[in-house]
Amino acid sequence: MILGPSLRVYACPACKTTVNTIAAFCPHCGGALDPKLADERADLQSSISQLYSDADFALIVGGMAVTVAVWTFWFGAIVLLVGCILSGAAVFMALRVMARIARLKAEDADLKRARMVARRALGVALVVPVTAVVVVVLAVVLGISFRR
Repeated sequence: MILGPSLRVYACPACKTTVNTIAAFCPHCGGALDPKLADERADLQSSISQLYSDADFALIVGGMAVTVAVWTFWFGAIVLLVGCILSGAAVFMALRVMARIARLKAEDADLKRARMVARRALGVALVVPVTAVVVVVLAVVLGISFRR
């Protein structure tokens, strides 16, 4: 995670407390810190933070898609189309985040949370197109017209 132009942090290998990359010793446990390892772990922490942020944004867009699709009952089918477009964007973002997570070879609690949020975003985003298909199929089967 980058907190400033030169301030980067990562988890101490011994106690998991967040420490600055320029520190020689952990302020919490007193363990010696390797500067090269510090930079590598800070880069990894930065990547994980960005992935979590991207997954969270995909979840927000998926929630917006569901909200917009609910407005279909008041504003008509064109709003459902907008909901499906938002849903498609959220699905794309969630899958992209999941692919980037799969490339990281790390077991980190933040990475697991990012993976969970990306899966939740994918599930939320798929609600709109699946519901739209079910409604259209039921309308065709039951012979219901949506024209006013």
